[in-house]
Amino acid sequence: MQGVPDFNYPTFDTAAKLLRDNGVTVINPAEFFSGDTTLPRENYLRHGLSELAMYADAVVLLGGWQDSPGVAAELDLADSLGVPAYEFKDYFHHKTQGTPLPEPVVRLRADLTDPSPEAVPPRADVLQEAAALITGDRNAQYGSPRDDFGRSVGMWNSLGYRGPGGRELKPSDLSILLICVKLSRATWMNKRDNWTDIGGYAGCGYEVSLDE
Repeated sequence: MQGVPDFNYPTFDTAAKLLRDNGVTVINPAEFFSGDTTLPRENYLRHGLSELAMYADAVVLLGGWQDSPGVAAELDLADSLGVPAYEFKDYFHHKTQGTPLPEPVVRLRADLTDPSPEAVPPRADVLQEAAALITGDRNAQYGSPRDDFGRSVGMWNSLGYRGPGGRELKPSDLSILLICVKLSRATWMNKRDNWTDIGGYAGCGYEVSLDE
């Protein structure tokens, strides 16, 4: 719910109504504390985990759950208590159409829930993903960063855009400008893709700067 407009309450409320209309008793986090969103995060987490532990027969997961540390804590507790977790569409179809439930979702990615030394922490995982993206098949698709960024800044320079002191833009400037776009998007919504792309553009910018 963090980093999503309105804390994603409208989606939670819609899902709760759909389930209730089909006879399911729902514990809806968007209804905690009468919908007050100003309390410290730990208040909601404590309340949600206690409700799950005492009353829940199942956990229903909404879109984006894979990147939520809060869901990671919920799934860890649910796993310990033997409470199954399902994605919303699977659970809803089961309740409304009688379709069989798939195997439960047990835990979130190990890098968010597994405390073992082998687990990759999120700060490294996002950089590893960025490294895989900028060293994979994107060179074949777009050319090397040196060539791709060089062509792009050539167009920008021809349109009259300039860097500090009025100098022409360099290929490494493009990576900085693209990072600014991602920073803007990250302030609007906390999405993993924004952080991954910032890491990727930083790596490409450094590489092309070596030629400059």
